Order: sequence, then C-alpha cells, then structure tokens
Amino acid sequence: MSKKVFLFIVALFFSVHAILDFLRMMFGWSVEVAGAEIPTWVSGLLFIFSIFIVYWCFIISREEESGSEKEEEKEEEDDEQTY
Repeated sequence: MSKKVFLFIVALFFSVHAILDFLRMMFGWSVEVAGAEIPTWVSGLLFIFSIFIVYWCFIISREEESGSEKEEEKEEEDDEQTY
C-alpha cells in the first residue's frame, strides 16, 4: 500500500470520527464506557484532534505529490545534462 493511499484511509476514518463527535455534541448523546459516562467536552477535544489529523494527512499527501514531481523534473534535468 502506498503512503498516499494510507493517508487517504486515515483521513477518511478520522473524518467519520469527527462527524460522529460533532453529532454527539450537538444532540447530547450519552456514551458509557465500563459504567462511567464520558462527558461531552471529551468529544469536543476529540473533534478538534480529528480535524487536525485530517488536515495533516491531506497536507502530507500533497507534499508527497509535489515532492515526486520535483524528483522527476530533477531526473529529467540530470538526463539532459549527461547528453
């Protein structure tokens, strides 16, 4: 699996997670883990974290694209100089 595909899958997963956290905050859904209720402010923190991860994945994938294009241009320049 390429890095770009991996970053896309991670971004997709965290996008769904962010949407669910947002919906939980808006509708006040309760969540219990091992009998303890998780406060909604935790969903707010997780929402911010998820959005940051999604943004980071898209930035990294764009850098990878531009980096591979620069490498190809550099190889073409090197090939032209050797002739």
